Amino acid sequence: MLDRPQRRIKFVDCRVQDHGDRYEAKVALVDGDTPVDVTVERPSGEGGIAWAAAEATVEAIRQVYGIEPDQVILKDVVSLEMDGRPAVATSIVTTVGGEQRSLFGLSGVVDSEGKAAALAVLGATNRFFRSG
Repeated sequence: MLDRPQRRIKFVDCRVQDHGDRYEAKVALVDGDTPVDVTVERPSGEGGIAWAAAEATVEAIRQVYGIEPDQVILKDVVSLEMDGRPAVATSIVTTVGGEQRSLFGLSGVVDSEGKAAALAVLGATNRFFRSG
């Protein structure tokens, strides 16, 4: 069972490289004074740059909190437009105290879709974990 940690993870950087057959997403976060760097690879046909970045961010959050993969699950990543501007939305499912909760994040695309996906994941998880 997952207890709700009471700290905020901060975004540092997100870079996604397209290697043709696969994406390589590198996410850098910081937990207090502790840097957290995660690299995730996924086939290029499975969800795109935003999905790869979101997956890497979820994995970094798991590592920070010592969470098992089945306790925080990335369910969906959607690139969309809101008010004529590009954005990325994420859906994450977590189980706390035996209760399953859906967490949703949204971030506008400024620098890249990958960065927006990472920020959407952090927005959802930080809001949930901090609201304890």
